[in-house]
This record gives sequence, structure tokens and C-alpha cells, in this order.
Amino acid sequence: MRCAQIPALAEQTNIIEEDMLQYIDGIECWHSRHDAGMVAHYLEFARKHVLLMTGGSDCHQKPLLMGTLDIPDWVAGQFK
Repeated sequence: MRCAQIPALAEQTNIIEEDMLQYIDGIECWHSRHDAGMVAHYLEFARKHVLLMTGGSDCHQKPLLMGTLDIPDWVAGQFK
């Protein structure tokens, strides 16, 4: 999926690149609201900019639904 296919995703990516990139070390690639295309987009973005790739580990809803995202095991290895 190309970023231009989803205007909000393109806008968000541009904001990150132009205003935030110099201040961040990683980006949340897996989130409960991301579909497979968005995950792929953020993985590509993270690789392009040499950022850590994380997944939604926090929980803001009630009831708490921890552990509902399938995050690859290799993600934890980035933090060693």
C-alpha cells in the first residue's frame, strides 16, 4: 500500500518526517487500529529512517485487553 492511497496516513507521515523525526527513536508499527497495509507502511518507514519498531503495548480501554495484538518476536530483540 502506498501512503498516497490514504490521505490521513500520508499527512501523518509527512508530519513525522518534517517535524518529529529528529526527536524520536522509534515508531509504533502495530496498533489495534492498524490494518495490514498500515503496519507495512510503518515498517517500511521505520526501516527507511532506521527507527525502532514497536507495537501497542499500552492499554487505554476498559476492560483492559492486554496482549490482543500479534507482535513478532523479533521486535523485542531490538532492545537488547
